[in-house]
Amino acid sequence: MRGLIKFYNKEKGYGFLVGEDNEEYYFSHHAIAYGNLPEAGCHCEFEVLEQKKSGKKAEATSLTLLSPPANAAHRHDDRITCPNCQKKIVPRLVTYRGDAEKSLCPYCGTIIEKFSKETDWVLLLSIAGWLSLWLFLSVVFPMGGPLLAIILFFVWKKFKNKTPPSV
Repeated sequence: MRGLIKFYNKEKGYGFLVGEDNEEYYFSHHAIAYGNLPEAGCHCEFEVLEQKKSGKKAEATSLTLLSPPANAAHRHDDRITCPNCQKKIVPRLVTYRGDAEKSLCPYCGTIIEKFSKETDWVLLLSIAGWLSLWLFLSVVFPMGGPLLAIILFFVWKKFKNKTPPSV
């Protein structure tokens, strides 16, 4: 039988629809096929479960939506396109010990974004370490210390954002 959704409460998971015979039928979220939630005004197809008790409304089962909700065209799609497989995706977050490490495409596994693990205090400690190394080299090698410290600084700058390979 075909009908029109009259009301659906998403929080409570039930609703009512009006069939071709102008009778009102109750349905619950268990009857909805394919996971599309109905809204008022959607056309649907359903089967009726006969009620044995009198005075109770008939129940609709196997509810299938025939038309999308009226505002379906206006919904915003938050998905992004994977640069590798070109599918519309919601990236999956990979964490390590509670910290966000990277996000991946759920279809092909391409890394969408890597997140920096370095915090401000780690950066300050590394700068303090380089300064103490420079002071040590200046004392031990009075002429070559500053030059060596400058070379080590540029080496550190080149490799500071490199992450070790995953196991």
